[in-house]
This record gives sequence, structure tokens and C-alpha cells, in this order.
Amino acid sequence: MKKLCLIFIIFSLFVFAGCGSSKTTDDTDSGEAQNDEDSVDAETDDSYVPDDTEPTEEPDQEDTDTEPEEEEGLCNPNPCEDIANSTGICTVKEAQYLCECDTDYEWNGLSCVRSVPLSLGNICTGQTECYDMTSLMECPSSSEADFYGQDQHYAALGYCTPQSFTATQDVVVDNNTGLIWEKSSSSDTYIWEEAQNHCNDLNEEAFAGIDSWRVPNPLELLTLVDNSTSRPAVNQNFKKMVVAVWTSKFYEKESGSSAYSFNPYYGTVSSTEKAEPLRVLCVSGEEMLAAQESDFEVSEDEMTVTDKRTGLVWEKTYHTDMDWKAMLAYCQSLNTGTETGWRLPNKNEIASLLDPDKDRPYSNFPGMSYDYCLWSSTTFVHFTDSAWEICRGYVAQYHKDFENNEFRCVK
Repeated sequence: MKKLCLIFIIFSLFVFAGCGSSKTTDDTDSGEAQNDEDSVDAETDDSYVPDDTEPTEEPDQEDTDTEPEEEEGLCNPNPCEDIANSTGICTVKEAQYLCECDTDYEWNGLSCVRSVPLSLGNICTGQTECYDMTSLMECPSSSEADFYGQDQHYAALGYCTPQSFTATQDVVVDNNTGLIWEKSSSSDTYIWEEAQNHCNDLNEEAFAGIDSWRVPNPLELLTLVDNSTSRPAVNQNFKKMVVAVWTSKFYEKESGSSAYSFNPYYGTVSSTEKAEPLRVLCVSGEEMLAAQESDFEVSEDEMTVTDKRTGLVWEKTYHTDMDWKAMLAYCQSLNTGTETGWRLPNKNEIASLLDPDKDRPYSNFPGMSYDYCLWSSTTFVHFTDSAWEICRGYVAQYHKDFENNEFRCVK
């Protein structure tokens, strides 16, 4: 009996020891205690480096978010979507927005302008309808028909570039020439010698952020003309300009008494006594220069002259004794075989031959006659029995049935 009790006591001690060694809750408690101890050490030990999985304090975003939000706002809403010659993509640089431009155009801070400025002779006149000797007519569809070869025909074929302007609150940018114009001419009038005073005033106040305002030359002002309209005959962005303005050029340097002026009412360039008070419309940008002798290249057979600025090819000799209808027909008759594109030049093309810095014959074109009057294909829409011409340095108009003026064909 005593033996059995001893065996039972030994067995009970063995079971109690085994159960204690297999208990898992003690291990868990031990781990939690260790983790708590580590946490305390981490808070008091400066050398403690938190594990990558532990949450870290987020930096204060209040100061860093302000500037990016303001910059992002420059492109929202997107100011480039309605910019001519733009891809519509807007970016921000140095707290200013920039529009991405199409090929051959670049951003000037206001619009997408041509990387290489166009000459007056490459810009369309704006005339999109056709005329006979006295009135409006349906445009001929055949090159052999009477009155074929007017501005509408060759503009539609891509022989010139349409006008393109971008207007802001204060200025108008010509996207073809890169010139930046005042939106309205001066309210005051000036004699010719004082015309620059108005532009100097704009420079002093840095009007529209620009300090390079100047009086434009005649060729530059002619780029504003829209020959599809009259009274005023200028692009719609300049409709408030209805009275004559000064240009920067003398008319007759020998006499010195007159200078070139521009009349936006009809789109003419003529001369005015320098003592006459006129208004001023200032321009900024690289000046559009007249064609010089070096710009004209005579062909080996001396039949044609190429203007290297515009790419236009002119007949070297001129013709006369034809009315306007016959002139159009003659130039069309040159288009035979491989010869294409010959036409009576439009108003801008003939005006591009002028050099306002030169006295008679007012041009550097080789062999230009002394007192020439060259016809164009452009009808004067105010009096449709007349067409535009350049005559003794003027850009004016005359009756289509007059047969004594000269003309040269161009392609």
C-alpha cells in the first residue's frame, strides 16, 4: 500500500512539470513584455533608428503646397486651347505659362508667331470674292475663263498665307510677322517730327510690358489691311483706327517737306506735309525691311527676277497697253507645259517691291522705270470699277479700263 502511494505521488509531480513546460501563454506574455521594453528604450535612446515598417511623422505640407498650386493654376483653365498655331499644351516656367507651338512657330509670351517672319509679299490680301470690270461676280472655275487669276483663286491654292492676329487687352500680335501693335492709335495728333514722342511715352511707362515702341514704316502698316472690306479697310482688331497715321519714312528726301502716311479708311499709302498733325499707331518688334538690290537675283537668260526674301519670281520686263481684264488673261496665258503659277500679282506682292527709303523709282527692282505705275489683281472694293496699283511710291487705286499703266506677271 505504501508502495502504491509513492508511485502515485511521483506520477503527479511528473504530470505537473510537463504541463508547465508546454504552456504557450507564458511565451506570449514574455514577448509582449519584451516589446514594451523595446518601445521604452526607443523613446529614450537617441541612437534608436525606427524600423522601415514603423509609421513616421508626415512632413508639414502647408508651406510646400502653396507655390505648386499657384503655378498649376496658370494652366487651369488652359489658356493655350484658343491660341492660333498652338498644340494646346500648357506648361509653367518661372511663374509664367508657356504654350507649345506648331512646327515653324515659337512662343513669344503672348502668342505663337512664325519662327521666320513673313514678308508683306507672302501674306494674303484678304480678298475672297471675284469681280469683273465694274462689279462683283461669281468666281470663274476654269483657268481659261475671263477674269480668272484674281486673289481668291491663288489664295485658295495656297500661294500666300492668310492674316493671323492674336489680341490681348492692350496689344495685337501679328503671328505672321511677329510685330506687336498698339490696339488703338493715339488720341492726340502730332506733326511728323514729333510722332515718335507718342511711342516714347509708351516706352517710359513700359506699356504692355514693352519698352521698344516705335513708329512703323509703310510696309508694316500695309500688313494690317484687309482688302475684303473698306471704311476702314483694316483687320477687325484695328476697326477703331479710322483716320490717317504717320509712318517713319520721308516721302521725297530731296524736298524734305512730306512724309509717308497711312490711311486705314481705304488702306492707302501716300504722302502728307510733315507739318500736318496726324495720329500715331506704335509698333514693337524687328523692323520689316524693304527689298534691297542684293535681294533680287536676275536669271541667266535675263527673263525673270527672283526676290530671295519672298521666293516670288517676276518677269523682268513689263507690259502695257492693256486693261485689267486683258492683264489677267495675259498672265494666265504664260501657264503652258511645265510653266505653272503665273498670275497678275496681288496688292501685297506689288507693294513688297517698294523701298520707302528710296526716291524715284522708289524700288530696288532691276530695271524699274522711273515713274512706273504697276497694276495688281486686287479690286478696290469701295469702288469696284478700280483696282489697286503702286504708282510713284504710293499704294493707291485707279480705273480698270485705263490702258497706259504697266504690269509684270509673277509666280
